[in-house]
Amino acid sequence: MRRREFLWTSTVTTLGLATGGLLAGCGSRGSVTLTASLQAIQLSVAKKTLGTVLSGSFEVFLEVGPEATDSSTVTLQSFSIVTAKEGTQLVPTLAAKPDGATFPLRVEVGQTREVKLVLDESKLLEASVADALCADSLKLVGAITDTLNSGKTTQLDEPFKLGGC
Repeated sequence: MRRREFLWTSTVTTLGLATGGLLAGCGSRGSVTLTASLQAIQLSVAKKTLGTVLSGSFEVFLEVGPEATDSSTVTLQSFSIVTAKEGTQLVPTLAAKPDGATFPLRVEVGQTREVKLVLDESKLLEASVADALCADSLKLVGAITDTLNSGKTTQLDEPFKLGGC
């Protein structure tokens, strides 16, 4: 009876150590998937005769971890500006174009890409939107899809300070 208990305990301990070793070798989630974020947000607002212009740029940071199984093809979905606290949409759709890159964009295993997006300044906003933008703390919100995540949408958001207020 005691010999069976010892064998069982010994087997479970060996399996636990082996499994723990395998899991420890996997690394963090970011090392096997696509990591994405918004950064270098430089947006400003200016009141003009015909309306309010939102101008500037921001970057989308993309990195496929070194232990990922494959590269990832990233597609931009949408970008907007919301209030930081309530998430109220102030600018539901930002017209932003990539500068120096074309989407869908392929990111290889272990590769980092930083893509600058520049706002289309031909889109005018109502003066009331400019007032609302200057009255609150803001977040830039974006959505992307990538093939490494089976095409599921990933939400990105980053607080920022709007210039020109």
